[in-house]
Amino acid sequence: MVSKKYLNDYTIEYVEKPNGRIKSRAVYIGKLFTFAETIDSVRRTRKQFTLLSLAVWCLYILPFCFQSAATGTYYIVFPHAFIFIPALGMSQATFELWTAKAPLTREQSDIISSRAPASALAMLILSGVTLACFLLRLLISPGVMLFPGDFVFGVCEAFLVIASYLLFRRRNQVATCEVSSN
Repeated sequence: MVSKKYLNDYTIEYVEKPNGRIKSRAVYIGKLFTFAETIDSVRRTRKQFTLLSLAVWCLYILPFCFQSAATGTYYIVFPHAFIFIPALGMSQATFELWTAKAPLTREQSDIISSRAPASALAMLILSGVTLACFLLRLLISPGVMLFPGDFVFGVCEAFLVIASYLLFRRRNQVATCEVSSN
């Protein structure tokens, strides 16, 4: 299924089968794109994105497995919970890096070169806000945060900030450019 944004990049082609039935299929006629970096650099980036995305998901889920005062504090847990959305976008961009073959369609190019940096930046901001709120709560009422789960939450959030930063730093490695039509 093609979204409305990319609908004009396709046309319908009708092919007659040997048994007389007419089969229709979508044919891509839009602009083609390729990676701005070398294939080896894209492969390295693909592996790094995979490892960092797995780390992000583990660091996102792990704090919810332990009892902690942080997961019961709304201004700490809300930004942490919203990390799910950019983490999902990052996972989709990583999956697209593994499955896409050059030349790329406009849709693939947009997912890889636009969604990956935006998702990494959103994760960086949300995890930074969560860590700041966690540290603020720790300074305001240190006696409340005595659960071992609070230590796990703080460590996971700090590593989540680092993983998000590393993903954002690699954003230039997934840049795409239009293929000349010669």
